[in-house]
Amino acid sequence: MLSAAALWNGYPLLFPDTVAYLGDGHQIMQRILYGTPGWPANGRPIYYGLAAWLLDPPFTLWPVVFVQAILVAWIVKLSLRCFQVPLSRVGVLSVIALLVLVTPVSWYVSHVMPDIFAGVLVLCMVLVECCADRLSTIETLALLMLATASVTFHVSHLVIALALLAQGTLLWVFSSAGRRCLRPLLLAIPVFAGLSGLLIYPWIVRHDLALAPNSLPWPLARAMTDGPAMAYLRASCDKTHYVLCDNLDSIPTKEPEAFIWSSGSPVQSPAFQQIRRQSNAILLGTMEMYPIWMLRIALGHFAAQLVSVQSEAFFTDFDRDKLQSVLPRIVPAFDRSEQRAGHFDASHLRAMNRLHGIVYGLATIAAAVLAVPLWRRSNQRFLMALVAIIVALVANALVTGVISGVHGRYQGRVCWLLLLWVIMAGCVLLFDRRHSRHPSKTAMAAPA
Repeated sequence: MLSAAALWNGYPLLFPDTVAYLGDGHQIMQRILYGTPGWPANGRPIYYGLAAWLLDPPFTLWPVVFVQAILVAWIVKLSLRCFQVPLSRVGVLSVIALLVLVTPVSWYVSHVMPDIFAGVLVLCMVLVECCADRLSTIETLALLMLATASVTFHVSHLVIALALLAQGTLLWVFSSAGRRCLRPLLLAIPVFAGLSGLLIYPWIVRHDLALAPNSLPWPLARAMTDGPAMAYLRASCDKTHYVLCDNLDSIPTKEPEAFIWSSGSPVQSPAFQQIRRQSNAILLGTMEMYPIWMLRIALGHFAAQLVSVQSEAFFTDFDRDKLQSVLPRIVPAFDRSEQRAGHFDASHLRAMNRLHGIVYGLATIAAAVLAVPLWRRSNQRFLMALVAIIVALVANALVTGVISGVHGRYQGRVCWLLLLWVIMAGCVLLFDRRHSRHPSKTAMAAPA
């Protein structure tokens, strides 16, 4: 069921960045196995592409999707058990079916991209945070390993993990229930292990202390596009020389992607490394000169990202020639897919996307309503889990909307967690209500 979008498509869904991730893994394995010169340095972490390659993508991408589906199914089932949701196996399958039907989870599982691991990371952290006493040692180790891998797959996941660690630590310090349940040191393991993994590769390859080799200046691109950085450069180029000052009027600033990827952008010129080194100084100068302007724009992007869900984005914007150059054996199967035929463009999937947005809004309202009886019953586990999911939603919107840009696919990768919490909380409250009315009958019917 979780692979339904890929099965409907006839092949795993591909994104413009998919080829770059797979190409990184392919290049690393060629270097390891055959001594081929060169290390990948595409401005993103290499670990997702390496993991995907180990699942045999030179021949087919189906194992990548199926493993992602298995991991999501396992962690959803584990969440239902740890929060003691009284559901049978059919009930668990029904929960997964509902998530597939009304949230974007299947679309992200079916994508050969690390996006699904944003939600997986949050669930791993929530279970370790709220249910450590209900997990076996093997389950705890598996969750910590999966959370660490999720952090290394994408830089934005590190920010989400840091936010959850901060939230868990604050609850542990200021809440008596938090001191009973929380284990901040466990939460810190995937954060620092993942951070170490992100830092090691750029340092080994280029002696560069960065989260990814040749990391792209997305914060600068955002500030240039919005206007403050451009205004700062116009006011400062006479006093301080930056590389961008040389061709200020010809820099593409229609959108951050144009500043980063356009053939006419200085970022795509030999001056890239100089621009990268100067980007922090430009950003700091811009924030000093226009603090209110920068804050207002950042808050606007954050608010827009928080409520944006667009799971059908970029399905048709895919470079087949790049796929042919990296993994030619999978091109024939991709050519037979619905995505290649153009059946997954925005107009075809608009109704589905609208449904996902409506469910996200309704789940937000339902979570607020269900939190009241949970508070009255002092159900600390569920309340702490809700706080963690809200923190993750906020952190995800903050790091993606403010730094990269407002794209609905970013929030779509974690919005399904809210409905999962609503389902779990609703089932527990309903069971408790039935139990209070008919204690003997409910005790007989409840699963062991």
